[in-house]
Amino acid sequence: GSFFMSEVIEVLKKPNLGEHGHIAIRCNSVERAIAHFSGKGIKAFADSMRSDKGVVKSGYLDLSIGGFAIHLLRA
Repeated sequence: GSFFMSEVIEVLKKPNLGEHGHIAIRCNSVERAIAHFSGKGIKAFADSMRSDKGVVKSGYLDLSIGGFAIHLLRA
């Protein structure tokens, strides 16, 4: 549901999570990032997880900073 204009700019086709949009964080493993945040009491939105062949490619955390949702992306 989005276009990447460069490695740092993403344009969404329609509104998504976050009052002002989202901040994406690229990581080597979305699953490991979720486990790390979970240990700090921050959960993931299960409905937001996107997988390909059993590997999680992206998902949102149950966290908002300044009205921006936090989006994890596999690097």
